[in-house]
Amino acid sequence: SFQAVYTAETAQFGDASDIDGDAHLWVLLCDLGDVPGAYYDPGYTNNADMLVFDYRVDDAGQFGSHELMHDILGNYDIGEAMWVYEGTAMYATNWWGKGSGPYGDGRHMEYIGWANSTNIPLNWASYDTDLMKSMVQYEIAYLFMLYLSDRYGGPDLIGDLMRDGPSRDPAA
Repeated sequence: SFQAVYTAETAQFGDASDIDGDAHLWVLLCDLGDVPGAYYDPGYTNNADMLVFDYRVDDAGQFGSHELMHDILGNYDIGEAMWVYEGTAMYATNWWGKGSGPYGDGRHMEYIGWANSTNIPLNWASYDTDLMKSMVQYEIAYLFMLYLSDRYGGPDLIGDLMRDGPSRDPAA
């Protein structure tokens, strides 16, 4: 259940945002179009703490853990680099046990194999319009977070990274 995801993830990585001061994280179920998914974007949720899920999403662990991690990081550092947002969110999906790969599909070696033939830097700043390149961007960021976790302190290190405070001016 999403409640289980919320309880575990906030205990490990940090507090969810509370920009509206009501102590609730709202989940909106709606039709997001052709591909079922979810998103977190504080700029589009009417100043409420909200995750948006396609009504066809049936895995709170995969989508919920990813989008909740965006909310948690946004609580501490809304101006964090995009690749850190996606890398930590992908890490959360794997930590929750829903596999790796941009869709939790465990296909990270396929994405990395494809990345070897591209010129995508780790510190990417915008989503690529090519779907495969975009998946590679997510995977590169995820594998870097996985490396940091494996080498330097596990999920506790990722939690510290999440809570380290603002890294840059979000207005810049």
